[in-house]
Amino acid sequence: MLELKPINNETLNELLNGADFLEIRKGQLLFRENGHHVLFNIKEDHIYSAEEYFSLPEGIPYQLLNGKLTFMPAPSIKHQRILRELFFEICLFLKANKCGEALCAPTDVYFNEENVAQPDILFVANKNLDIISDKSVNGVPDFIVEILSGNKKTDRVTKMKLYGEQGVKEFWLIDPELKTLEVYKSELQKMQIHEIYEEHQEVHSLVIKDFSIQLNQLFK
Repeated sequence: MLELKPINNETLNELLNGADFLEIRKGQLLFRENGHHVLFNIKEDHIYSAEEYFSLPEGIPYQLLNGKLTFMPAPSIKHQRILRELFFEICLFLKANKCGEALCAPTDVYFNEENVAQPDILFVANKNLDIISDKSVNGVPDFIVEILSGNKKTDRVTKMKLYGEQGVKEFWLIDPELKTLEVYKSELQKMQIHEIYEEHQEVHSLVIKDFSIQLNQLFK
């Protein structure tokens, strides 16, 4: 269980100002728990569990990766525009073809007790829809998209390694600055590069049958 420090101070209500939590500084959160104010300090040397992660307030800017509560800064406007365009096109395709369900961040994906990630976009095929619960996705999505933004190393190294180990069939990594899209597929528990697409090219999904998109549509 988390080590929480209750604080009784009415002025903290003013600090929260009705919000579920407040990040005092990086690694330090203030929130209310069972009628008390709680100051929570994230310990870099502690291995956190999924149970501990899920006990924190919804919407905190952290993901659980390899037992570490990893800070994920707010995405850029460019990131959000790409996310909006791609998610819209995927949902439009799925509405017509009914081959699965797509969800976008922030959606918790529980891989195991030390890893709960929030991919930018995920897709689960019809045959695997039972992994989706009311609160989270409890299992491995068939397809994941990450858009590089504030924490590029986490997306490109930590999360890519996790997705490969867990057997995500297809992984798209989008670079808004270079205007490229890298397609990876999982082989022998590693993400292997399949193709790198540039702005003028059309991208075809390996997993969502017949879905494709002109890459320049995402960067307009």
